[in-house]
Amino acid sequence: MLGRLRQLPTTLRALRRSTIGDGLLILFARAWLRLLHGGGSIDDPAIRAAMEAPGPVIIVGNHTAGIDPILVQLATRRPIRWFMAAGMMSPWGNWFWRYERIIPVHYDARDARGAVEAIRHLREGHALGLFPEGGIERPPGAIRPFLGGFGSMAVKSGARIVLVAIEGAPRCRTAFGSLFEPSRARVRLVKVFEPPVSGGGAAAAEALVKEVRKALAEALGWPLDDTPLEHLAGRR
Repeated sequence: MLGRLRQLPTTLRALRRSTIGDGLLILFARAWLRLLHGGGSIDDPAIRAAMEAPGPVIIVGNHTAGIDPILVQLATRRPIRWFMAAGMMSPWGNWFWRYERIIPVHYDARDARGAVEAIRHLREGHALGLFPEGGIERPPGAIRPFLGGFGSMAVKSGARIVLVAIEGAPRCRTAFGSLFEPSRARVRLVKVFEPPVSGGGAAAAEALVKEVRKALAEALGWPLDDTPLEHLAGRR
């Protein structure tokens, strides 16, 4: 035990975490994932290389369970800043949302401020994560319409898009229930989309979003369903 404690600083540096708190949180999450969810893809070199290449990156994937962002984060040593639906950010977790610098999504005009913050984050060379369907589809089996904001962010910041597919996550009545339901969840790399041409504007952003959505559907073998999730009906 003493030897492991002595190695802790080296382990934390390998995880590329700036504080002991960050590193310990990741170590705990890795142990939890291996125990309850079979390890996911936390040691997949292809995913790690794609996410950790220099420069800004937006990680995009399908959303089937509340554990999805943890599965994705543990596939890379690079910290990912996540978008999250404001309605899912329970007050009991305020300390964690602040700690992880979560960007809340309200699906209305208030999100303009979050988009500005996200673009700033990307232009500083960091990683951003989001699920563009805007929620969890129950049961999974089709790719719903994408909210197009990530295309615009990629065009404005020059960020790469790393597309991942999440499979085998537990199907639970609540998002947080998946944290405690055993599974054989897996995250796999689908494709890396290089930064869009600068100055491409709205047309380039829209084309990128369509291309990413199509690639995800093909990778999962799921159809495209143009019906928005219920809470997004009537919104763009």
